[in-house]
Amino acid sequence: KKQEGKIDLEESDNERESEENIEKQEKENFEKEIDPIIEEKVIQNKDEKSLKDNIEKSVEEKEKDEEEDQLVLAPPQDPNGPGEMGKPVKIDNPDAETKKKIDLGWKNNAFNQYVSDLISVHRSLPDLRNEWCKAPDRNLPLTSLPATSVIICFH
Repeated sequence: KKQEGKIDLEESDNERESEENIEKQEKENFEKEIDPIIEEKVIQNKDEKSLKDNIEKSVEEKEKDEEEDQLVLAPPQDPNGPGEMGKPVKIDNPDAETKKKIDLGWKNNAFNQYVSDLISVHRSLPDLRNEWCKAPDRNLPLTSLPATSVIICFH
C-alpha cells in the first residue's frame, strides 16, 4: 500500500507539473498573440498624439501670424498709380534716357523692366472670376483644402 500511495503522489505531482506546464504554455501563447496588438495600439496612440501636436502647433502658428499681420501697416496705395486695377502702362514718346532704360530692361530680362519697376507690388487687381464663382456658398472650408505654396519671382 505504501508503494501504491507513493505512486499516487508521484502521479499527482506529475499531473500538477503537467498542468503548470500547460498553463505556462498557454500564457506564453497568449502573450505572443497580444504583444503585436499592444504594439500596434501604442504606435497608433503615438501617431494620434503626433497628429494632435501638429494640429496644435499649426493653430498656434496661425494665431501668431494673425497677430503679426495686425501689427503690420498696410502700404500706401495710389488709386491712380501705374498698373492699378490691371490697367496697362504705356510710355508714349519716351525721352532718350527713358528709352535707354527700357531697351536695357528688354535686353537683360526679356521684359520691360522700366515699366515693371513703376508698377507697385501692392497694386489692386480686379476680380475677373465669373459671378457664379464669387458666390459665398461656393467656397470650400479651409480645413478641407490641401496646403499650397505659390512662388512668385520678382526682378
